[in-house]
Amino acid sequence: MKSVTIRLLTSGFLALTFMAPLQAFEFGPGEWVDLTHDFANGIPSFPRGKTYQHEEAFVGETRGGYYMATYNYAASEHVGTHLDAPIHFHKEGKSIEQLPFQQLMGDVIVVDIKAAVAANMNYLATVKDLADWEDRHGRIPDDAIVMFNTGLANVWPDATRYLGTDLKGNEGVAAMKNPGIHKDAAAFLAKQRRIKAVGIDSISFDNSLQSDRMAHRILFAHDIPGVENVANLDILPPTGAYLIGLPMKIKGGSAAPIRLIAFIPEQAGAN
Repeated sequence: MKSVTIRLLTSGFLALTFMAPLQAFEFGPGEWVDLTHDFANGIPSFPRGKTYQHEEAFVGETRGGYYMATYNYAASEHVGTHLDAPIHFHKEGKSIEQLPFQQLMGDVIVVDIKAAVAANMNYLATVKDLADWEDRHGRIPDDAIVMFNTGLANVWPDATRYLGTDLKGNEGVAAMKNPGIHKDAAAFLAKQRRIKAVGIDSISFDNSLQSDRMAHRILFAHDIPGVENVANLDILPPTGAYLIGLPMKIKGGSAAPIRLIAFIPEQAGAN
């Protein structure tokens, strides 16, 4: 594995290679993992939302005699691997461009709830799941990013299996089955731990068991954004990896597509 060096300014911002660094941080031996699903036509989307659409604008030889390709795309903010901003369910919450990018950079922990989800597609991660994680790995670190591994990323992009239905509109929403985060677990993370963000490899933090969207509302009221439709969480260790997420900077956005990656140090595999 390659040794990777990322240069940082003392303020914590990433420095470009042509800038004079004030401090260097050595990640050491390890590997980078992509936690982002491909954006492509037909990917799962919320039944009431606008689907992702990618279409050819021009592909071929121009009048000048050279090749050019350009495409148009359109979608809901809440499609694919994306970041929900607090304003999504909190009137006074930050919108996408108001979130400091450091909030999606930091140590990431993974809470594995795959077995419970396999038995119940509507399973909501509980405070006990978090307590069990802490029993094995210690208290959730301050400023951590908490990811919930439901196993659903492994059926992407099969929309019917991922959503539990192929229906659209209000009927589709009523028929959806997806794992999420119980409101008590959301409150525990928001009030009893100090975390930067959450994430899950399903369509939403909430489901029909929490139709009032309490997980979203609790987290966002405490300025904790979250990523939905995360990929490849099976690759991450329970603790020890470092996550970086950069959302599209949509002014006033309630959500935005995000490129999510993580660095796994060699020694993290032993955790």
